[in-house]
Amino acid sequence: RKTMDWIHNVLNIVAPPFILLLLCLFLPLFRLPKLLISFLGSFFFTEDVAGKVVVITGAAYGIGEQLAYEYARRRARLVLADIRGKILTKVADTCREMGSPDTVTV
Repeated sequence: RKTMDWIHNVLNIVAPPFILLLLCLFLPLFRLPKLLISFLGSFFFTEDVAGKVVVITGAAYGIGEQLAYEYARRRARLVLADIRGKILTKVADTCREMGSPDTVTV
């Protein structure tokens, strides 16, 4: 019984830092290939969206607006939706100027 208590106490002290050290050493090695594939895939294999229809909600402001501009540069046909109608019209006009062949606001 005394030996088991001693082993239990040692493991409670030694195991957590050892496992943390192993995680710090090996977790980046497992994540690195996925990160490289993701980066290289986005660099070499960009999707051609020219002529495809892209629907963006919340397109009058923030991330939605920036997405609309990015897809307009890639010559996608845009359907922009937002509750802010006046601002959305300005975003749609900018998208047309940036190269989107058709831009519809909802």
